[in-house]
Amino acid sequence: MIQNKMELISNTTTEFKKARSDILEILEHALRATHPRIFLQRAFERLDLNANRIFVVGFGKASGQMAVETENILGDRICGGVVITTSPQETKRIKILIGEHPIPAEKNVFATKSLLEVVDMAKYDDLVICLVSGGGSALLTLPKQGVSIRSLTKTNELLLKSGADINEINAVRKHLSQIKGGQLAARAHPARLTSLIISDVVGDRADTVASGPTVPDESTYADAIDILRKYDLWARVPENIRRVLEEGYAGNLADTPKSTDSVFESVHNEIILTSKIMISAAKEKAQKLGYSTMIMDDVIGEARLEGPRHLKDIQHVKHPSCLISGGELTVKVKGSGKGGPNQEFVLACLNEIAKERIVIAAVDSDGIDGFTDAAGAVADGNSLKRAGEFGLDPKKILENNDSYNFFKKMGDLIMTGKTGTNLNDLRVVLCF
Repeated sequence: MIQNKMELISNTTTEFKKARSDILEILEHALRATHPRIFLQRAFERLDLNANRIFVVGFGKASGQMAVETENILGDRICGGVVITTSPQETKRIKILIGEHPIPAEKNVFATKSLLEVVDMAKYDDLVICLVSGGGSALLTLPKQGVSIRSLTKTNELLLKSGADINEINAVRKHLSQIKGGQLAARAHPARLTSLIISDVVGDRADTVASGPTVPDESTYADAIDILRKYDLWARVPENIRRVLEEGYAGNLADTPKSTDSVFESVHNEIILTSKIMISAAKEKAQKLGYSTMIMDDVIGEARLEGPRHLKDIQHVKHPSCLISGGELTVKVKGSGKGGPNQEFVLACLNEIAKERIVIAAVDSDGIDGFTDAAGAVADGNSLKRAGEFGLDPKKILENNDSYNFFKKMGDLIMTGKTGTNLNDLRVVLCF
């Protein structure tokens, strides 16, 4: 799972090798425990699969692996399907289309239209199974009339760098889309629709994962406008974005379907896997390794601020101790560097853990932290000294949001490749 595990263990002094090995074992165990296979099998055992025909569609970073497992379970009962994801998969009945993430592109629009062709084939006595995971907001893309993909991309980039949380970002996305925020459910009606969802969001709200294409949406055009203004983006987004949102606010465009809409009478949304399972698995492994364990679930906020907070909280746990947290952190990008929230979280702790018997690691469960090829990073009480030997100033690098290049030079990036799942972040602190 962790491709450079031996390098990460050896890349420190003898004092920290055992703790580094332990922290990487904890991460690996948690990630393996959340493979979609077992959770899809359990979900299909509960589902009513009586239908004239079964179609499968999906979108998200884990949806390709979900499609493979769905084919293994349902076999030739599947009449056809399209899944939009980020990695190729070997399938027979479900077509896998590759889209761009996290910024949508024209190929995403093409893939979304192909997916809708499958949905449009379904009649009232058919079943559409929808495989949903994080990343679907970008991968499932069909802008409203009058919104160009370039304008949508620009708006996404501004939102992702603004510090806005995922609920706020998705409220804007839903109102610039023909398909998000319950609109896919409306498109599938009157066929029966069942969505199996892997949650990557804090609070595990089905309407937030992948911008909730099959879930009622209670946000409005007014909310979308307020969010852009809150983060000083209203004047910076393209003019056609403002025009569409203003038209919607004026009542000239239909809003997203709400919970009272009759289309949802034939829709079943089920979250089958959450980060709580990942955190529970991490805790189990840490305890087996002999650590007293404390959990901080659903942590949100600025990555560089949350790092020091974690270190304060672990002081209250009997040593050897382990602090585990989930949730999703954000980065307000001010510099020109490269990185992700998990790498920035670890970098922000370097001065705090210097000369202490502490190892800290953080990863994104899908194996991709921010706009990088790394899952995250690891550091210990000797890392600040090593940084000095490399001529690196962590404070200056943090200000430039360049955590990726810092940990690349240090040899402390955690590389997993794409894991096949997509929950939210996992952070572990060990004191020994």
